[in-house]
Amino acid sequence: MAGQAFTSRYRGLSNTLTNQVNVLPHDPDSKRPKDLGRKLTAQWDTGANGTVISRKLVKELGLSPISIVEARGCGGTYNTGLYYIDLFLPNQVAIPRLQVSDGDFEDIDVLIGMDIICRGDFAVSNYNGKTTFSFRMPSFVEIDYVEKSYIDPHRKEYEPGRNDSCPCGSGKKYKNCCLLKIK
Repeated sequence: MAGQAFTSRYRGLSNTLTNQVNVLPHDPDSKRPKDLGRKLTAQWDTGANGTVISRKLVKELGLSPISIVEARGCGGTYNTGLYYIDLFLPNQVAIPRLQVSDGDFEDIDVLIGMDIICRGDFAVSNYNGKTTFSFRMPSFVEIDYVEKSYIDPHRKEYEPGRNDSCPCGSGKKYKNCCLLKIK
Protein backbone atom coordinates (compact mmCIF):
# COMPACT_ATOMS: atom_id res chain seq x y z
CA MET A 1 0.00 0.00 0.00
CA ALA A 2 1.51 3.33 -1.03
CA GLY A 3 1.27 6.28 1.28
CA GLN A 4 2.49 9.80 1.78
CA ALA A 5 4.60 10.83 4.74
CA PHE A 6 6.93 13.44 6.16
CA THR A 7 9.03 13.99 9.25
CA SER A 8 9.93 17.34 10.84
CA ARG A 9 12.86 17.49 13.23
CA TYR A 10 13.52 20.31 15.68
CA ARG A 11 16.88 21.36 17.13
CA GLY A 12 15.64 20.95 20.70
CA LEU A 13 12.42 20.34 22.56
CA SER A 14 9.50 22.14 20.93
CA ASN A 15 6.17 22.94 22.55
CA THR A 16 4.64 23.80 19.16
CA LEU A 17 4.62 21.69 16.02
CA THR A 18 5.20 23.91 13.02
CA ASN A 19 6.45 23.32 9.51
CA GLN A 20 6.28 24.78 6.02
CA VAL A 21 3.31 24.17 3.71
CA ASN A 22 1.93 25.49 0.45
CA VAL A 23 -1.65 26.54 -0.20
CA LEU A 24 -3.30 27.08 -3.57
CA PRO A 25 -6.89 27.93 -4.43
CA HIS A 26 -8.68 24.71 -5.34
CA ASP A 27 -9.09 24.42 -9.10
CA PRO A 28 -10.70 21.13 -10.15
CA ASP A 29 -9.59 21.60 -13.77
CA SER A 30 -5.88 22.03 -13.12
CA LYS A 31 -3.20 19.44 -12.52
CA ARG A 32 -0.76 19.75 -9.64
CA PRO A 33 1.49 22.71 -10.45
CA LYS A 34 5.26 22.31 -10.50
CA ASP A 35 5.71 25.61 -8.68
CA LEU A 36 3.77 25.70 -5.43
CA GLY A 37 4.66 29.31 -4.66
CA ARG A 38 6.02 30.59 -1.40
CA LYS A 39 6.32 28.57 1.77
CA LEU A 40 3.80 29.29 4.50
CA THR A 41 4.05 28.54 8.22
CA ALA A 42 1.62 25.96 9.55
CA GLN A 43 1.01 24.98 13.16
CA TRP A 44 -0.53 21.62 14.05
CA ASP A 45 -3.23 21.75 16.74
CA THR A 46 -5.02 18.65 18.06
CA GLY A 47 -7.44 20.98 19.86
CA ALA A 48 -8.77 22.43 16.59
CA ASN A 49 -11.58 20.53 14.90
CA GLY A 50 -10.86 21.93 11.45
CA THR A 51 -8.10 23.60 9.49
CA VAL A 52 -8.06 27.40 9.45
CA ILE A 53 -6.16 29.77 7.15
CA SER A 54 -5.34 33.38 7.92
CA ARG A 55 -7.55 36.15 6.60
CA LYS A 56 -4.41 37.68 5.10
CA LEU A 57 -3.88 34.49 3.08
CA VAL A 58 -7.52 34.50 1.96
CA LYS A 59 -6.94 37.98 0.49
CA GLU A 60 -3.57 37.05 -1.07
CA LEU A 61 -5.09 34.03 -2.83
CA GLY A 62 -8.24 35.91 -3.87
CA LEU A 63 -10.50 33.27 -2.36
CA SER A 64 -14.26 33.68 -2.37
CA PRO A 65 -16.26 31.94 0.37
CA ILE A 66 -18.50 29.04 -0.60
CA SER A 67 -20.62 29.86 2.46
CA ILE A 68 -20.58 31.65 5.82
CA VAL A 69 -20.85 29.64 9.04
CA GLU A 70 -20.68 30.25 12.76
CA ALA A 71 -17.40 29.06 14.28
CA ARG A 72 -16.29 28.68 17.88
CA GLY A 73 -12.82 29.64 19.06
CA CYS A 74 -11.01 30.76 22.19
CA GLY A 75 -12.68 34.17 22.02
CA GLY A 76 -16.22 32.81 21.62
CA THR A 77 -18.31 32.40 18.49
CA TYR A 78 -17.93 34.36 15.26
CA ASN A 79 -18.99 34.21 11.62
CA THR A 80 -16.39 32.95 9.19
CA GLY A 81 -16.11 32.10 5.54
CA LEU A 82 -15.62 28.57 4.23
CA TYR A 83 -13.22 28.04 1.32
CA TYR A 84 -11.80 25.21 -0.77
CA ILE A 85 -8.03 25.01 -1.04
CA ASP A 86 -5.38 22.52 -2.10
CA LEU A 87 -2.93 22.01 0.76
CA PHE A 88 0.59 20.68 0.25
CA LEU A 89 2.32 19.48 3.39
CA PRO A 90 6.07 18.78 3.55
CA ASN A 91 7.38 16.16 1.13
CA GLN A 92 4.51 16.99 -1.26
CA VAL A 93 1.89 15.24 0.88
CA ALA A 94 -1.17 16.64 -0.90
CA ILE A 95 -4.67 17.22 0.41
CA PRO A 96 -6.80 18.50 -2.47
CA ARG A 97 -10.18 20.22 -2.11
CA LEU A 98 -9.84 20.80 1.61
CA GLN A 99 -12.63 22.83 3.18
CA VAL A 100 -11.18 25.45 5.55
CA SER A 101 -12.37 28.49 7.45
CA ASP A 102 -10.57 31.77 8.03
CA GLY A 103 -9.21 33.31 11.21
CA ASP A 104 -6.83 35.91 12.61
CA PHE A 105 -3.27 34.78 13.38
CA GLU A 106 -0.11 36.68 14.19
CA ASP A 107 2.75 34.25 13.55
CA ILE A 108 1.26 31.54 11.32
CA ASP A 109 -0.59 31.27 8.02
CA VAL A 110 -2.34 27.92 8.54
CA LEU A 111 -3.66 26.13 11.63
CA ILE A 112 -3.90 22.41 10.87
CA GLY A 113 -6.67 20.70 12.79
CA MET A 114 -8.10 17.27 13.43
CA ASP A 115 -9.75 17.16 10.00
CA ILE A 116 -6.25 16.46 8.62
CA ILE A 117 -4.67 14.74 11.63
CA CYS A 118 -7.44 12.09 11.61
CA ARG A 119 -6.57 11.10 8.04
CA GLY A 120 -3.44 9.25 9.09
CA ASP A 121 -0.87 8.54 11.78
CA PHE A 122 0.45 11.45 13.85
CA ALA A 123 3.46 10.82 16.08
CA VAL A 124 5.64 13.03 18.28
CA SER A 125 8.76 11.91 20.10
CA ASN A 126 11.15 13.86 22.30
CA TYR A 127 14.09 11.48 22.30
CA ASN A 128 17.47 12.84 23.47
CA GLY A 129 16.03 16.30 24.07
CA LYS A 130 14.96 16.80 20.43
CA THR A 131 11.39 16.83 19.16
CA THR A 132 10.60 14.77 16.07
CA PHE A 133 7.17 14.97 14.49
CA SER A 134 6.04 12.54 11.81
CA PHE A 135 2.82 12.17 9.85
CA ARG A 136 1.65 9.69 7.23
CA MET A 137 -1.53 9.11 5.24
CA PRO A 138 -3.26 6.77 5.19
CA SER A 139 -2.77 4.89 8.42
CA PHE A 140 -0.94 1.58 7.92
CA VAL A 141 -0.81 0.07 11.40
CA GLU A 142 -2.03 0.77 14.89
CA ILE A 143 0.56 2.48 17.07
CA ASP A 144 0.32 1.25 20.67
CA TYR A 145 3.04 2.43 23.03
CA VAL A 146 1.54 0.51 25.96
CA GLU A 147 1.84 -2.78 24.08
CA LYS A 148 5.47 -2.00 23.24
CA SER A 149 6.31 -0.80 26.76
CA TYR A 150 8.20 -4.02 27.51
CA ILE A 151 11.16 -2.51 25.64
CA ASP A 152 13.99 -1.72 28.04
CA PRO A 153 14.50 2.06 27.70
CA HIS A 154 18.08 1.72 28.93
CA ARG A 155 19.16 -0.35 25.93
CA LYS A 156 20.83 1.71 23.24
CA GLU A 157 18.81 0.10 20.47
CA TYR A 158 15.88 -2.24 20.46
CA GLU A 159 15.97 -5.14 18.05
CA PRO A 160 12.86 -7.28 17.86
CA GLY A 161 13.12 -11.00 18.40
CA ARG A 162 13.19 -13.25 15.35
CA ASN A 163 9.55 -14.28 15.83
CA ASP A 164 8.24 -10.80 16.78
CA SER A 165 6.11 -8.84 14.34
CA CYS A 166 8.31 -6.79 12.06
CA PRO A 167 8.47 -3.14 13.19
CA CYS A 168 8.05 -1.97 9.57
CA GLY A 169 4.35 -2.85 9.81
CA SER A 170 4.33 -5.49 7.05
CA GLY A 171 2.51 -7.97 9.28
CA LYS A 172 5.28 -10.55 8.75
CA LYS A 173 7.58 -11.95 11.38
CA TYR A 174 10.84 -10.01 11.75
CA LYS A 175 12.90 -13.03 10.59
CA ASN A 176 10.92 -13.19 7.33
CA CYS A 177 11.05 -9.47 6.60
CA CYS A 178 13.53 -6.77 7.62
CA LEU A 179 15.98 -9.18 9.30
CA LEU A 180 16.60 -10.64 5.82
CA LYS A 181 17.56 -7.18 4.56
CA ILE A 182 20.17 -6.76 7.31
CA LYS A 183 22.01 -10.01 6.55
